[in-house]
Formats: sequence, structure tokens, C-alpha cells
Amino acid sequence: MFRKLVPGNPEEYLPEDRFEYAHTYLADEQRMLFLRGIIVGMSGNLSTSRIDQFSPLSVGDDITAMNVDDPSRPIYLLINSPGGSIETGLVLYDLIRMSKAPVITVGMGCASMATLILAAGSERLIFPHSKLALHLPEAILQGDSRELEIQSQELECTKNMLVD
Repeated sequence: MFRKLVPGNPEEYLPEDRFEYAHTYLADEQRMLFLRGIIVGMSGNLSTSRIDQFSPLSVGDDITAMNVDDPSRPIYLLINSPGGSIETGLVLYDLIRMSKAPVITVGMGCASMATLILAAGSERLIFPHSKLALHLPEAILQGDSRELEIQSQELECTKNMLVD
């Protein structure tokens, strides 16, 4: 947390007990967003659901709101994620690609789906000591032989879509 200046007075700070989180200031004033942690979305299983200011769903909402606010100003998306859900990641990928405001993605460390989200940016940057990793899609399949065949075909379609 940091102390914030009183709006309109560069010499005066808010009272001692009034602080603002850095990520809130950066989002509101500088149009900088953060995607951190595993990329998961809302599902029926609450143990795999995640909603916080760094989740892909919140980042997508912020990108949409910033486009409504001012589509000419760039948005910076800093990414530090090991990847995660293809479906949730592709929603964010599409939002970035469809954004009228340029979305400049910055890789702090990206693997798997996070690397694809990094690639969606209109401009892509990476920190000097960051690493990127990419692999073909994986899944845990279950069911009878027919269900396994259908799931395998779907996985193959997903792979082809991601490679193209």
C-alpha cells in the first residue's frame, strides 16, 4: 500500500489512515493491469474457481471498461502466470485481440496459456530475465471408448486451432 496525494493538491496527502493499493492506482490512473497466477475461470467446482483483481475474468472486465472509457489510450497488461484453462484463456485472448484500445502485453514470466495471452497483445514486451514456455494442449480424459474418441477429437481440434 502507499499514501496517495489529495486530488488537486500536489503538496497534501490523504490522512494517515487512508491508503490505496498500488494495483488499484495503476489500473485507475495508468491503465496497467496484472494477470497473475493460474488461469482459471468460474466453474461449478468452487475449489477451481477464482475471482480476484488478478484473475482473467477480472482482467477481461477491466479491458472492456477501459475500452468504453477511452479506446484511444493504450492498456498495459503485465503477465506472470504458469498458464491454465484453455477455454478461459481464449476468452481473454479474444478480448485483447478485439480491443479498440491497444493492449500492450508485458511478460514477467509466462508458460502455457499465459504465453498465448502474451502473444495476443498489439505490442509484446518481455522482461530481460523472464522465461516463456509453450506446449501442445493436454487433457485428462475419462469415459467409455466412444466418449474417449470424441474427447480426443476435440483435443485434436483445439491443438490445430492453437497451432494455426
